[in-house]
Amino acid sequence: MGVAAYTKKGGLRFGAALWLALTLAGQPALAQAPLAPPAPIEKPGPIPAVQREAVTSRHTLTIGDKSLDYTAEIGTVIVTANDGERQGEMFYTAYRLAEAEPRDRPIAFVVNGGPGAASAYLHLGALGPKIVRFNDDGSIPPPPARLVANAETWLPFADLVFIDPIGTGFSRSLKPAEKEKPQAASEEDPRDDSFWGVEADKRALTEFIRLYLTRTHRWLSPVFLVGESYGGFRVAVLVESLPEDIGVAPAGAVLVSPVLEFSLLYGDAYRPMHWVTLLPSYAATAAAHGRQKAGGEAAAGAEDVEAFAVGSYLGLLVGPKPAPGAEESAQRRATWARLAELTGIDEETLRRHRGRLSRGLFAKALLRDQGRVLSAYDGTVTAPDPAPGRAEAWGPDPLLAALTAPLTSAFNAYVRDELNFKTELRYHLLNRDVSRRWAWRGGNRSQGYIGAADDLKTAMSVNPDLRLLIVHGRYDLVTPYFASTYVIDRMDLGPALADQLTLQVYDGGHMFYTHAKSRKLFRDHAEKLFADALAVRVRPPVPAPAK
Repeated sequence: MGVAAYTKKGGLRFGAALWLALTLAGQPALAQAPLAPPAPIEKPGPIPAVQREAVTSRHTLTIGDKSLDYTAEIGTVIVTANDGERQGEMFYTAYRLAEAEPRDRPIAFVVNGGPGAASAYLHLGALGPKIVRFNDDGSIPPPPARLVANAETWLPFADLVFIDPIGTGFSRSLKPAEKEKPQAASEEDPRDDSFWGVEADKRALTEFIRLYLTRTHRWLSPVFLVGESYGGFRVAVLVESLPEDIGVAPAGAVLVSPVLEFSLLYGDAYRPMHWVTLLPSYAATAAAHGRQKAGGEAAAGAEDVEAFAVGSYLGLLVGPKPAPGAEESAQRRATWARLAELTGIDEETLRRHRGRLSRGLFAKALLRDQGRVLSAYDGTVTAPDPAPGRAEAWGPDPLLAALTAPLTSAFNAYVRDELNFKTELRYHLLNRDVSRRWAWRGGNRSQGYIGAADDLKTAMSVNPDLRLLIVHGRYDLVTPYFASTYVIDRMDLGPALADQLTLQVYDGGHMFYTHAKSRKLFRDHAEKLFADALAVRVRPPVPAPAK
């Protein structure tokens, strides 16, 4: 889950971060040796505000004529903030195949973004053994939410650990004065920001991974990282830092709708690449709605649109304007016309905004005549315009808002009724207070926007066996796929490193996995990445040169 929200003051607010006949049979809770066993429940009693004992349960996933036995574990890990004093309790849900040798099994740590998003998006949307039921086209059925067995779960090829950073899900900071008997700092409104920052967050996730590997005896298991939106940024940073910080070299990583360089998230007259990287997704969205004029993306193809974006369109944005009274060149007039063809937005509007087409303006203008507004998270998703008199889109995002209730209600029911985790804490699927108070400074950048492209390239250079998969939805207007394409090109990997990284674009938006076909493709590409990363572990050694 990713980055943006609509504000009541008008327009899209894109802060410095990104906001986002099968059966499954469960069995009674069991204790697991590596972590603390659950307290036995002899008779109904009061539900604890905070339950710290790990709870395990055994389940069978049945898909067609195949069955998969696995163990689910749900619990918390206490981590320490950067100041060395403040502590936080990070909630997780883990799955592992029954009877499998843990040392030989890959283990994938999964995190969402925001900052402020819990991991339920990837957990109950794509990767877990159970997911919320979506319609095949990615739309959301009417309430109440329903959980179904996930035929595309990643569990057959990896054990999964879904992590909720502090302030999201059931994860909370702890009161310093009560470390002996820690209690949540606030059960309903966690407001401690000791963990809310680029560096503090990296440290907390690193500490979680270290402690989890220690307590489950998984230090020799192949480690993979998976992150969505700002979680993709988290993963890009961690693949570079984990080897030195705790001695863990990830075998692979999957970045879902990531933001790699935050400078591309924002645009104005002085930063043109933001507008350039959005254009292919605008064109794809306009084509999907049948709003392109003759010669648009449907006829030309995505590669031609991308070439136009970094060619004529970039030239229009940064080139000199005609002198007052001078006639506009034929090439410049043709570029304006082409831009209108691709985006479905009239040329007058484009000229009035100097060719800088914001998300909010595009989301509002494309279907203005129908009285509908687009989702920034998936441009093919629309809703009635709640504020037709405004110039830009305003109000809840049609897709992000629609996902909140089914994911939240489904997760609350799932962990309590099927995974036997007892708590009265509120589950924060999307805590916007985290994003508002996030500390963006840190690392080696004292000013400007943060980025992780250098971290990725360093990790690939140091670990030539590292395998990376970056995936995007074609209609994502929050973290457009062409931004990652642009960044990868600028990384100048060369032939020695280029084969380590794959970029895939699917139908759908920021959460493309709500589409059945895209979720299957995503699963297939991820399984190949895991297989490729594991294959290098058994390759024969390179013979020494003859003397």
